[in-house]
Amino acid sequence: MSVIRFVHIDHLRLGAPLAGLSHCPDWLRKVAAGAVRRSVGNVIETAMASHVDFLLIAGPLTESAEDLNAAISWLSEQIEPLRSRRIPLVLWGVQPSERTSLKCLDAVLCGPHDRLDVFRNTDGSVEMQVHPAASDGNTVPPAWTDFGQYSSGCLRFYGSFADFMLESRRPEDRELVIILKPVAGAVELPASARQSHCIPRTGSIPRTGSAGGSLLLTEEMLRNRMLEISAGSPQALGPQECGAFGCRLIEADTRQQVITSQFCATDVIRYAQEKVTCNRGLNAAGLAAAIAERSRAISSAAGRTVIADWIVDGQLQTSLQQVGELVEGPLLRELRSQLDSGNSGVWPRRIQFSESSEFSTTSQGSLAIQEFLNMESLRWSMKNRSRNDDSTSAAGIVHCGIDTVTGLALLSRVA
Repeated sequence: MSVIRFVHIDHLRLGAPLAGLSHCPDWLRKVAAGAVRRSVGNVIETAMASHVDFLLIAGPLTESAEDLNAAISWLSEQIEPLRSRRIPLVLWGVQPSERTSLKCLDAVLCGPHDRLDVFRNTDGSVEMQVHPAASDGNTVPPAWTDFGQYSSGCLRFYGSFADFMLESRRPEDRELVIILKPVAGAVELPASARQSHCIPRTGSIPRTGSAGGSLLLTEEMLRNRMLEISAGSPQALGPQECGAFGCRLIEADTRQQVITSQFCATDVIRYAQEKVTCNRGLNAAGLAAAIAERSRAISSAAGRTVIADWIVDGQLQTSLQQVGELVEGPLLRELRSQLDSGNSGVWPRRIQFSESSEFSTTSQGSLAIQEFLNMESLRWSMKNRSRNDDSTSAAGIVHCGIDTVTGLALLSRVA
């Protein structure tokens, strides 16, 4: 009776396009066009499958105000299964100018300075009470002692006002305070997908592990029996946002003062940066085959479309005639032809080389090419003096940094 279960998500990002998709195939472009909406649909499905007491959206519905009306119209249809199951939708951080438009969602609307109390009645039903901010915009001071109706405890939500809370009285034993910290993007995942934290009833501070980003705990917050929670967005928008995106399934036991957070992936397309290490002597075709093999393994493990930026580290080998195959454009074409993903899997966006990567090739060629290779080989040798291997061999093979490939390929075509 004292456990309250809810799904928490921050910015929905409805209407925002995905970036980093230039030169992508048509199938990926179509998946990307509906990725954000599908990810929000996954959040709603997670809430229904988990039999939660409510769904909390703690950030804006859209990135742009111009997309808000279309987003509300679409979301109103999507949450119909929640209505039929009597699962309330809670919108946090609502601005006064948005309230009229949001009424059609039949949601519990909370301003950024409001306080939301959630508690169970004696019949097991969950009740919510919004305590609005004062007319001057300041947060209404919490009524720490109004617990006559909260026999099993109360879950209280505030906005990003930790400083104000820490100056106030410590909460009662049956009160669990959550401070919402909406994040547009992803939050760091904990080592384990499921975490529990016990809020101390005394001044002693338990030694907890890393909060992993989902539950941001400090000793001061634990002493004052408060939690800061961020969930992030359901879908990444570009290659700068790598990793898994999703919502949080949270169970709060107000009587035992224990809160459990579980990450639930909702993203449809995932951006990733992957590193591949190649052995000495691998050529361009072998490198593409090695990345293709890794890509298939990632595709099976991820269970969704992955847009990958590959970082190659190692020692490659090529002839002067084939040196152009190590340039990013030809490498990507070769790799994409091997993958031929169809409608899912891994799509390679970039192939880049680490600063320590090198390639070896014969110095035979025109006078201009030999001079270029000798200079680049000397530069590479001086840069890597600490290495035990020689940068030049007696057989006429030279070693250069991989950043030489583009210039050498151009020189080979014109020399």
